[in-house]
Amino acid sequence: MKRTLTALALILGVASAAQAATITNGSFEIGTDPGSYTTLNSVDSTSITGWTVGSGSIDYIGSYWQASDGNRSLDLTGVAKGSIFTTITDLIVGTAYKVYFDLSGNPDGQPANKKLDVTLANPLTTENYNYNVVTAGNSHADMKWVTYVLDFVATSSTSVLTFAAGNGGGNGAACCYGPALDNVRIAAVPVPAGGVLLLTGLAGMAALRRRKAI
Repeated sequence: MKRTLTALALILGVASAAQAATITNGSFEIGTDPGSYTTLNSVDSTSITGWTVGSGSIDYIGSYWQASDGNRSLDLTGVAKGSIFTTITDLIVGTAYKVYFDLSGNPDGQPANKKLDVTLANPLTTENYNYNVVTAGNSHADMKWVTYVLDFVATSSTSVLTFAAGNGGGNGAACCYGPALDNVRIAAVPVPAGGVLLLTGLAGMAALRRRKAI
């Protein structure tokens, strides 16, 4: 019975604790006021709370176009292909998570197909995503954001999460119309209700057998 109860407590405890995993300032609302937009380089690492510009440059978007959540978002290609990263904290090892993020693309110029590379340090994972502004028909007033998901199982209590422009302005050029990013968030994959009920039932049966034995 002790083993069963311990397993049940462990699963319920992990499910509860996993909800504490956080991504700071996932909608980029906290930071230096970008106005219409401001180009940030790696030396501007404190401009967006919780995030660091890792390479090249990005545009910190304010009123220039419609955000997905709140009033601010990013173009991950400024005057060069750029990247930005943050550290996810309070992960539970062995727990499955989903990182959600909203993707669009700068509609002002080529290439039409905006590429985004998403990398997780632990476990080491890289996924590639695409957003085609011609197919989507987005505009400054209606960016037609699309939500994508990165799935992973935690191997450490923290992990660096990086978003990087996969291409530049056109035909491999470095500047200036890249993938747009907003509304980054994380959620633990919940323990299936059936699994919890099964363990609860087993614990109850074990307790009943112990009472009968006494």
